[in-house]
Amino acid sequence: MKEIICTLVLLASFRAWAGATSVGDGGHGVLCHGDSPREVIEPLEMFEAEVDGHPLTADPAANTMTLFYDALSRVRQRFALTDTEVETMAKVGLRMNSPFCQPVRADLETLFIETGAELPSLSQNFQFLLAQHDCHLVVLAQRPNPLEDAHGFDRSWLIGDPRCPKSLPILFVHPGLYSRLTSLGKAVLALHEALRFLPPRVRPRSTGELRELNRSLW
Repeated sequence: MKEIICTLVLLASFRAWAGATSVGDGGHGVLCHGDSPREVIEPLEMFEAEVDGHPLTADPAANTMTLFYDALSRVRQRFALTDTEVETMAKVGLRMNSPFCQPVRADLETLFIETGAELPSLSQNFQFLLAQHDCHLVVLAQRPNPLEDAHGFDRSWLIGDPRCPKSLPILFVHPGLYSRLTSLGKAVLALHEALRFLPPRVRPRSTGELRELNRSLW
């Protein structure tokens, strides 16, 4: 992984991650096989931070929700959010980390495609670089959009267990990939999704701006 990061730093001029131009097209990650004894998977924000030479760090003993709430408090202070605005964002973290709130449908990879989850566009140089190190982008989280009946979706499978509070926003994570993230990785991903619920006056205008904001909060 260190060799991958060193190479990425040398080719930082090819950082063309932000192909998506609208907020809300999914939470992305980087999955690397490379020469590591195990696969490395992390949110795109963490990978970009490593490329910039400023890796995101946190207390290794802290659990996901503690890290998420700490970061959310920094969001509140930075933007002077109201209690209601913070509560809305906090529900995102609860949804993503509740064992009762994951969808019952198994073919999530297909589901991501059906609901319009697209990976950010990358320059050909960067695509070659990722392929060279056996890395590729993956979709870790998705809030289906749109959810019109025209798509033929049965919304019930999005809710998961009946014990999942219906007040929480509809979004889901890829269980096979999400479970392999570190506590910090899960918190960073949860904050990525929560930042999409910022009030319009301070909401990022693109996924690139959203990821930059997320990185600055750790």
